Amino acid sequence: MTLRPGQRKEAALLFAWNYCAVAAFFVGRSVRDALFLAHESPSRLPLMYVLSPLAVSAVGLLYARVADRVRRDRLVRATSVALAALALAAWWALGPRWVYYALYVGVEVMGALAMMQFWTSAGDRFSPREARRIFGIIAAGGTVANITVGVLISQLVTRTGAEALLLAVAGFLLAVALLSTLVARRPTARRAAPRSPSAAAPPPAVDPPGTGHLRLLGPMIACGVLASTLLDFQFKTIAAHTFAGDRVAMLRFFALLSSGIGAVSLFVQFFVTARVLERFGVTGALLFLPGTLGLSALGILASPTLPAATVSEAGDVFRYTLHDAAMQLLYLPVPAAVRGRRKATIDGVIKPGTEALSGAALFGYRAVSGALGPLAAVTVVAAVLWIVAVLRLRTAYARSLAETLRRRRIATGAPDDVVTRDIERAAREALRSGDPATLRHALDLARLAPGALDVELRALAAHPDAAIRSGALACLAPCGLGDAELDRALADTDPGVRAAAARAAGPAQLARVSPLLDADEAPLVAAAAEAMHRHGDADARARVSARASALLADAAREARALGLELARLAPDPALLPALLLRFADRRDARHAAEAAAAVGAAAEPALIGALASPALCPTALRALGALGTRSTLAAVAGALPADDEASRDAACEALARARAGSPGVELPTDAMIAACEAELTRAFTAVAAAEGLGRDESALRTDGTRALLPYRPADVEGPAALISRALRERTERARNRVFHLLGAVQPELDLATVRANLDEPDPVRRANAVELLDSSDWAREIASLRPLVVALVEESPRADRLAAAGRRLKLPARTRDGWVEALLDDASAWMVACAAYHAGAAEVLSARPRLRALAADPRAIVRETAAGALARIDHPEQRGPMITTAEKVLFLKGLELFAMVPSEDLVELAGITTELAVDEEDEVFREGDRGDALFLVVEGSVRVSRGGRTLATMGEREVFGEMALLDPAPRSATATAATSVTLLRVAQEDFADLLRERPEVASGVLRVLTRRLRAANERMDGAP
Repeated sequence: MTLRPGQRKEAALLFAWNYCAVAAFFVGRSVRDALFLAHESPSRLPLMYVLSPLAVSAVGLLYARVADRVRRDRLVRATSVALAALALAAWWALGPRWVYYALYVGVEVMGALAMMQFWTSAGDRFSPREARRIFGIIAAGGTVANITVGVLISQLVTRTGAEALLLAVAGFLLAVALLSTLVARRPTARRAAPRSPSAAAPPPAVDPPGTGHLRLLGPMIACGVLASTLLDFQFKTIAAHTFAGDRVAMLRFFALLSSGIGAVSLFVQFFVTARVLERFGVTGALLFLPGTLGLSALGILASPTLPAATVSEAGDVFRYTLHDAAMQLLYLPVPAAVRGRRKATIDGVIKPGTEALSGAALFGYRAVSGALGPLAAVTVVAAVLWIVAVLRLRTAYARSLAETLRRRRIATGAPDDVVTRDIERAAREALRSGDPATLRHALDLARLAPGALDVELRALAAHPDAAIRSGALACLAPCGLGDAELDRALADTDPGVRAAAARAAGPAQLARVSPLLDADEAPLVAAAAEAMHRHGDADARARVSARASALLADAAREARALGLELARLAPDPALLPALLLRFADRRDARHAAEAAAAVGAAAEPALIGALASPALCPTALRALGALGTRSTLAAVAGALPADDEASRDAACEALARARAGSPGVELPTDAMIAACEAELTRAFTAVAAAEGLGRDESALRTDGTRALLPYRPADVEGPAALISRALRERTERARNRVFHLLGAVQPELDLATVRANLDEPDPVRRANAVELLDSSDWAREIASLRPLVVALVEESPRADRLAAAGRRLKLPARTRDGWVEALLDDASAWMVACAAYHAGAAEVLSARPRLRALAADPRAIVRETAAGALARIDHPEQRGPMITTAEKVLFLKGLELFAMVPSEDLVELAGITTELAVDEEDEVFREGDRGDALFLVVEGSVRVSRGGRTLATMGEREVFGEMALLDPAPRSATATAATSVTLLRVAQEDFADLLRERPEVASGVLRVLTRRLRAANERMDGAP
C-alpha cells in the first residue's frame, strides 16, 4: 500500500493513536474482569450486563449533544485526560466494593468513547478514496495492540500485580491525548461539508427497495447477543472458580488468551475471510460464529470446564473477521439515503437494548439458581435460532439484492464473486412471479445466468406480455431455440418479439429469418442482419452488405441511421467508402466511427488516409483508437500536435479509450507525455492571456463558489467576460486533454473522477479533487508534470499559478493590447471573434488595422464581429441594439440553462435565435397555445399567469417556456409583457436540429436541468 510522503507521518500517528486507544481498553478490560471476579461473586455479572450497555448509551447520547459544538481535537484531548484521571482515581480508590462495579462499567464507556473518537477523527482527515487506502494501515494498530499488549501484561502482572496496570491504562490514555494533538496540528486533508440546517425527513412508512431483509436482522442480532452474553457469563464464572480468586493468574490467562485470539484473527482476516466469502457467500459466512458458540455451549453442557468455556472466547476470531465483513455486506443493497439511519438503529438501539434485557434476565435467573447447565441449554437454543434466522435471511437478502440490482443501486466496488449465487437465486424466484413488472425486472438478472434458468425462460416465451416474451427470447439466445419455438416467435404480432427471435436463430434456421432483412420495421432489419452476418455464408453476408449500402445512400436521416446500424452489426470492408462520407456529418459521425472500427484491421488504410482531411480527421481518429493496434495508435499519436483542437480532442480521447478497453495495450507514451507538456503550455498561455487582459468572467465568493459577471451593454465588463470565458474554456479543454493522456499513461490516477469533481459547483468537492490529484502517487515518467497540473486546476490567484508554471514553461509576456492583437491572429474563429469584440468595446486602437483585415474574413462570425468592433472604435458614441452573434452568445452564457454549454458551441444556438420586441401588456403566448419556442428576457420583464393569477415575473437574463424545447405540449400559462420587453426566441424545431448536430449543447442543457431537479428533490427531502 503506497502513501505519499505527507501521509506517511499522519498514518503513523493515527496507527499509534489506534494502538494506544485499543491498548487502554484491552488492559482496562483485562484488569477490571480479573479484579471484579476476584472480589465479587460471578452471580453479580448479570447486573454488569445491564448497567454497561445502559451507561454506554447514556454517555453516547450526552456525547452526541456536544460532539458538533466543540472542536474535535479539543474534545478528544479533554475526554482522554478526564478518562486517564478517572483511571488513576480508580487505582487510588481500590478497596470498597462499589469501586469494582464502577470500574467494570467505566471501562466499557471508555472503550466506546475512545474508538468512536478515533474513527470519527480519522474520518475527518481523509476523503473516502484516501480512507480506503489508509484505513487498513491504521486499523492494524488495534490488532497489533491486542497481540503485543496481551503478551506484555502477561509478563508484567506477576511483578506489578493487577491493580498497578490501571496506571498503564492512564498512560495509554494520556498518549492518546498527545497523539490527537499532534494529528490535529497537521494540515487537514479534507473538511466535511456543513450539515443542512433543515430537519431530517421522517423515515418512510414503507421500506425502500433493498431494505426488506433488514427486518430479519433484529431477531438475528437478538439471538446473537443473548448467546454471547450467556456464554460470556459462563466463561467468567468458570474462570473465577478455576483460579479461585488468584487475580494475577487470572489476568495472565486473560491476557494470553486475548493475545492468541488476536494473532489467529490476523491470520483469518488476511488468508481466510475472502476465500470463505467467495465459497459460501454472505449468509454462509454468517453461520460460522453461531456455529462456534453453539458448539461451545454444548461443550459446557457436557463438561463445564475452562477448556470447554474457552471455545466461546475463540469465537471472537470469527466475530471480528468473517462475521463483521459479512455484516457490512448485508448493507450493500440498502440505498445510501437510508443506510446510515438503519445501521444506527440496529447498532445503537437493538444491540445495546438486547444486551441490557439479556443482562436483566440473567440477573433474575441467578437470583433463583446458580446452575450453569440450564444457561448452556438456553445458549444452545439461542444459537440454533440464530442459525435459523441466518438461513431465513438468505432468501430475504437475495430478494433485496434483486430489487437493488434492478435499480442499479449497488456500488461499483461490489464483490461480484460474493453475490453471484444470490443473483441466480433471486432471478429464479422472481421469474416465477405472476407480476409482469417483477418479471420484466427479473429478466435483467436472468441475462447473467441464462443456462441455469432455461426452464423458467422458455415458459415465459409464451407470456401474454410482449415485453416479457421478447426479454425471455433475448435471454435464451445463447442457448438457442427449437424450430417450433422460433416459428411461433417469428409469427408473433409484436415486432420486438420477432426481432428477439431473429437474433436467437441458429445457423440452420437462417432461412426462416432472412426475409426480415427487407422488412419495413428497422428493429427487424437489424436483427436479421445480425443473425445472417453471424451464422450465414458469403452470399448471406453480401446480401446484408448490399442492404446496408443502399440505406447509407438514402437521403432520409432514419434510413441512414439504420444503414449505420447494419454496418456496425455486419461489418464489411466494402462499406468503408460510404462510411467515410458519413464522417463529415456530425449527426452520423459517432455511429459511422463505430461501424468503421467494427471492420477491424482491414479498415486501417482507409482510416489513416482520412486523417488528411480536416473534416474527416476527428472521426477517423476515434475509429483508429477503437481498433487499438500498435500501428493505429501510433497514427492517432501522430495527430496529437495538430493545430485543430477538434483533432487533438479526438486523438486524446481515442488513446484514453484504447487504454480503458485494453489495459495491457502498448501506447506511445513518449509522444503522449510530450503532448501533455504542449497542452499544459497552451493552457497556461490562455491563463496568462486572461491575466494580461486584467478581466475575468466570474468573481470568487467567500464560500468558494463563483458568480458569473452579468452582461451590461453600457460598460466593458460584458465583452471582457466574453473573452475571459473563451480563454477559461480553452484552458479547461486543454486540461481535459491532459487528463485523458495522463489517465491513459497511468490509469491508477483515476483522473476521470478528479475531472468530474473539478466541474462541480460545490467548493469542498473541488478542493477534494485537487487534493486527491496532488496526493496521488504519480509514475516516475510523469511525476515532473504533477506541479504543473496541480497549479492548473487549483483555485488560487492566476498570478500565483503562472509563477508556479513559469519556472518550467516559457510563457509569453505581453501588454493588454499585445494580448488582444495576438488573439486576433488565433487559429480559432471563435477566439478571434471574442478578441475583436473586446477590442471594439475596450477601444483598443492598435487593433484597428487587423480589424479592417478581419472585416473581410471568409468566416461569418469573424467578419460580423470585426465590422461591429470597427464601428464602435470609430464611433464610440453610437451603440446599436444587440445584434451580433458574439453579443447573443455572451447573453446566452449568462443564463443558467446554458451556463454549462461551451461558448463556442453556443455560436450555432445564437445563430438560430431571433430578436422579438413586445410592447407593455402585449401577450407573448397564451395558455393552451402549442409550445413551440423558448424565450430569453434581454431587457424588461414578463408576467407569467394562469387563470388571471400571477405565477411569476421573469426579469432580465431569465428564461421561460424552456420545457417547449423538450416537449411541445400546450402552454400551461400565459406570458404577458409587464413592461416593454426585448426577447430572444429559440424555435423548438431549430433547437431540435441543433441538438442532432451539436450534442454538446444537449449535454450542457441536461446537466443544468438535472441539477435543478436534484436541488428540488433536496428541498423536498428537507421540507418539514
